[in-house]
Amino acid sequence: METTNYASTTTSAVRNRYARATTAVAAVLSLTLAGVSIHAASAEIEKPAVLKTIEKEGITIVGNVLPAPKGMTGWAGYQGTQPLAFYVAPDGQVIVGTVFNAKGEDMTRGPLQSAVSDAMSRGIWGQLEKSRWIADGKATAPRVVYVFTDANCPYCNLFWNAARPWVDSGKVQLRHVMVGIITPTSQAKAAALLASADPAQALFQHEKDNTEARKAARPAGMKPLESGVKPLVDIPPAIKQSLNANLELMMNMGIRGTPGVVWRDEKGNVRVHPGVPQDLAEIFGPA
Repeated sequence: METTNYASTTTSAVRNRYARATTAVAAVLSLTLAGVSIHAASAEIEKPAVLKTIEKEGITIVGNVLPAPKGMTGWAGYQGTQPLAFYVAPDGQVIVGTVFNAKGEDMTRGPLQSAVSDAMSRGIWGQLEKSRWIADGKATAPRVVYVFTDANCPYCNLFWNAARPWVDSGKVQLRHVMVGIITPTSQAKAAALLASADPAQALFQHEKDNTEARKAARPAGMKPLESGVKPLVDIPPAIKQSLNANLELMMNMGIRGTPGVVWRDEKGNVRVHPGVPQDLAEIFGPA
């Protein structure tokens, strides 16, 4: 599977995804403009009322920094992990898309990436920090890696084992953002881990038990695991709310399965890898 670098994501993949949210607050058209006269952005223009309304839908507007067709203003923004370009017409209507000049050159991508990459990475990382996670490794570790983890996921268990050299040596702290999506007992097991008196130790023992169960199941394949911690019968409302919020965060980041590994590269940009990465040194550094 490919690694996603959110500093280089374009708007084209997200037009359909956010059309419903934006049409709810403005006449939004998901299209590409071509052969138009482009003018430079002006940072002095006040944010249009329609964009203030759109921000209430969970979209962050960074600023009026995009070259735009004559008579329009170009605004950079993002929602979750997706950059978005908004072009506001004089009548207040909004177009979401990509602008090409008369030579067929993309006038949106570069300025949009430059405008949102830092803010988007800070926003994503901040959301992860505020999520409900279980620490795996020393708090003094120089590198932090978040991983969306399902308690019954055999591939999460593979990743947990593969990460041991970095975690045990104090080089990396994993932060397991618990979700429950694979089997009917997944959420109740995640709740049991979070509700434990010592979640870190409970997770450690759980993954050790899962390791033994996974090895014993060979060669049956990588099936969901039902070993380890016992499911919590009654999930406290606060924990259930945290698990639902974790799942929403995972989906907003475009991660559709576990494990979902999230880290920051040497430039500080957020990177995401769905599944078990082949090259752990790229994420963790030298063993």
